[in-house]
Amino acid sequence: MPRFKKAILEQAKVRIALWGPSGAGKTRTALEIATGLGQKIAVIDTEHGRSRQYADRYEFDLIELETFHPDQYIQAVQAAEDEGYEVLIIDSLTHAWAGDGGLLEVHADIVRRSTIKNEFSAWNEVTPIHRRLVEAMVRSSFHVIATMRSKTEYAMEVNEQGKTVIRKVGLGPDQRKNLEYEFDVVGYIDPDHALTVEKDSSDLLQDQVIKLPTAELGHKLAAWFSRGERPAWKFSHFHRDILIRAKVGQRWERSDTAALLALYHLNRLEDIPNESVYQQIRQALSLPPIEGLERAEKLIQATSHRSRVKETDSSTDKTTSAIAS
Repeated sequence: MPRFKKAILEQAKVRIALWGPSGAGKTRTALEIATGLGQKIAVIDTEHGRSRQYADRYEFDLIELETFHPDQYIQAVQAAEDEGYEVLIIDSLTHAWAGDGGLLEVHADIVRRSTIKNEFSAWNEVTPIHRRLVEAMVRSSFHVIATMRSKTEYAMEVNEQGKTVIRKVGLGPDQRKNLEYEFDVVGYIDPDHALTVEKDSSDLLQDQVIKLPTAELGHKLAAWFSRGERPAWKFSHFHRDILIRAKVGQRWERSDTAALLALYHLNRLEDIPNESVYQQIRQALSLPPIEGLERAEKLIQATSHRSRVKETDSSTDKTTSAIAS
């Protein structure tokens, strides 16, 4: 039966979403904030290497995606985990939705292959893929900044000089509806490069308009989210990484204890590998798929075996003590 326990303030990583029209400065703003969040920065670039334009101003490592199926993003996120980065910029997350190989294309392919051509039911296959990507981002061990393109229209406005001008207006992120719920901070960057904070779980920035955000913004957020105790290692992290590596998304939702124990050939929660074993398994999974999975499985089985031996030894000790008394 579930039991309540006292809430404890724990350190966390901030998830930031920045959206805006073309030319607003999403990439530069993301790099500026990232510089304040941490020193080791990685960028997943889907914009034809556009982030390279800032390589003389910011220090970061880069991986470029050519196709944009969410699994490509997930593998890049895992690579960043393996390399120990402190901040990950995803520039842009829109391509996972509307790019070549993105979720809209996946949906269209499912409908096209279906005999009933039911667009609504096709989302039943697409949604788990999207959830895998979201989980990879929000459960990662580093700060995440995701940029998103905006749906844009043009409006006639009167400027400060009293002249009528045409201005680009963002209508919302070009992304699946309600994705903003997954982020701690959400901001719109306008054509004048000002950041309007639409959501902020820290309450440091809510509803502020920040012209040309600097690294100081990252410093503030890093300080706020680093309050409290360091979170304990969780088995859910182990389970997530194994599934990402093994590419068995169809088993992603099986989160109840019995299913997890069965998946890893374990008998009880106490048999779950500890963090040191977890790190060994992650290292094994960085090898080529077949070799890596075989080595990981041996580590898991060895852990299970040691636990059973320990349990047997414990029972023997109890029996010996009982006889002696």
